[in-house]
This record gives sequence, structure tokens and C-alpha cells, in this order.
Amino acid sequence: MFSEIENMVKRSIGGKVQLSPEDWETVSELAKKGVVADSSISDLERKLADAKRGSDIYKRRWETLSAQTKDYVQAKQQAPEQMRSALATVMRETKERQTPVIPTKAEQFT
Repeated sequence: MFSEIENMVKRSIGGKVQLSPEDWETVSELAKKGVVADSSISDLERKLADAKRGSDIYKRRWETLSAQTKDYVQAKQQAPEQMRSALATVMRETKERQTPVIPTKAEQFT
């Protein structure tokens, strides 16, 4: 494509460039497409930079969560049944503590 464009040009004795009307149309259309492409590239580069910033946030969150749960994951790999049992006990006790105790009518009057 570049060589075709170069071959369109005819230089005069004074160094001026001459193009046929058809060649001028071709070069003009390519120039317009280039301007549009530059704009699109700029938009895409901005979106890519935004996406990279977003992915960095999630990467840091993942690293933080991974560090916080490292001991749990290691314990689960070494003793999965004991960890499942311990976790079930903790969750059951937590749920029992959070469940409000509603006194019966007999207990209300004593």
C-alpha cells in the first residue's frame, strides 16, 4: 500500500508534487481514515489504561485475600475433614449466638 502511494506522486522540475484527480481522491480518503483511526486508537489506549488500573485493583484484592486465607487453605489441604468439622462448629455457634431468644409467655411473667 505504501509503495502504491509513493508511485502516485509525480514530481515537477521545481520539486512540486502532482497527483491525478483519482490519486488525490485515494490519498485524501486514506488520510481521512488515518485521522479516524488515530482517534479510535487514542480511545482504545485510554480504555486499556483504565482496564489495567481496574485489574490492578482486583489483583491487589486477590493478593490480600490470598494472604489472609493462606493458613486456612493450607490446613484444609492437610486435614480437610477436621477443617470441615471445625468450620461447621464455628458457624453453628455463631448462628446460635445471633439468634434472638424470645421468651415464652410463662417466662414473661416470672
